[in-house]
Amino acid sequence: MIYLLHSRAMGLPCGSVFSNPMGAVPSTFAFSVNAKYTDRIVSLCLKNVQNQPNGVVHRSKGTLSMQVKKAASSDKSPVGRPRSEATRRQILDAVIHLLQDKSIQAISIEAIAREAGVSKATIYRWWDSKASVVIDAFIENHLVKTTFPRGMRPRDAIAHHFRSLVAQYSGWPGRLVAQLIAEGQSDPSILRAFRERFHYGRRAVVREMLEEWKSSGDIPSDSNVEVLMDLIYAPVYMRLMIGHAPLDEAFAESHINYLCHLLGSKP
Repeated sequence: MIYLLHSRAMGLPCGSVFSNPMGAVPSTFAFSVNAKYTDRIVSLCLKNVQNQPNGVVHRSKGTLSMQVKKAASSDKSPVGRPRSEATRRQILDAVIHLLQDKSIQAISIEAIAREAGVSKATIYRWWDSKASVVIDAFIENHLVKTTFPRGMRPRDAIAHHFRSLVAQYSGWPGRLVAQLIAEGQSDPSILRAFRERFHYGRRAVVREMLEEWKSSGDIPSDSNVEVLMDLIYAPVYMRLMIGHAPLDEAFAESHINYLCHLLGSKP
């Protein structure tokens, strides 16, 4: 579901994208993704597939597809009870509810299980740690609220996303991200999980939009996209972590307008 939401945020066709790439892979499936979208996003969506013993990657002009087939000699059913998407959603909703007024440190797998009405074993069938379930809950809540609308000028789509990001980070999602970053200083695995499950995929979407902005001729063609991404979004994280100034609508408007002015982008 996480990477399906990434695809929706980009405007990718989603009908045949499987819903849980981080979990068990079905015996057979295949799909295609338009090649105009970055390989980084494709690799994030499908890295679990590539690690399967019978995974097959097919590339052709304009499309990339992957397929996994069950070994012919294996007729055994999966061990344990099948995982329910409804149960997974129930667990993530429980995490969101608990984090409205509690810190990550204040909740436990036991508390999540109790709130969701499931066993701890059920949670561990999906996630290997509290941090991973918290990150996934954040992602699924965050992506649908911070989109890049297709059909807009690149400048306007970036501005739309920036405003929605600031609005989100001014509330409990921002406090959650700050806690994850803080805990990651003493536990690198948390930061690694946050980068791999969220940051890299989101950065790839921003990169794609900035490349379109460059190609439109509205900003200099020699703009360094990697540096530009940091120029746009780093102030959000600085305000979030340091707290020296608010994350509010006035900041969002002034920052994006000043950045466009520096780049020579036309209103």
